[in-house]
Amino acid sequence: MPTRFRAAGRITLAGLIVTLALSTAALAQKPDQDRVEFGRNITVDAGQSVGDIACFNCSVYVRGRVNGDIAVFGGRVVVEGSVKSDIAVFWGTVRLEDGAQAGGDVAVFGGAIRRAPTAAIHGEVVSFGRGWVLLPVLVLVAIVWLIVALIVWLVTRNRRAPVGAAGQTARQA
Repeated sequence: MPTRFRAAGRITLAGLIVTLALSTAALAQKPDQDRVEFGRNITVDAGQSVGDIACFNCSVYVRGRVNGDIAVFGGRVVVEGSVKSDIAVFWGTVRLEDGAQAGGDVAVFGGAIRRAPTAAIHGEVVSFGRGWVLLPVLVLVAIVWLIVALIVWLVTRNRRAPVGAAGQTARQA
């Protein structure tokens, strides 16, 4: 009976070793990593490949390859390499250098697109300057302000100052 337990233990140990070896091989071939940053620039060096990129209040510099989308809020995108999918920038700029490739759409809201003559964009190009982006934001702020003012007015319109026994308000007493 102890021999049977030893055989089972050896088989279990061999199975664990095979599982560990296969998982290590799978991890070594991991897909492109996505990158997300807040306030820190992202750089994709030449020869480097990454997945999607999201950046808030920072800039993206691409000299290698991005196999996904780039989304930036409050920064710029400078492409010297290639981007497989879309580039979207809110309140910033996109600059495509000589030989740069953008495989999808390029959209800039509240900024500008600068493109070298040899840069290629295989999708649509959309750009709204800062004035056109600022107008809807101001309208939205005005609407929110009016709603808050209406709520304050509705809450306070039927309130009266407390009256004391002699007809004086609480402040006068």
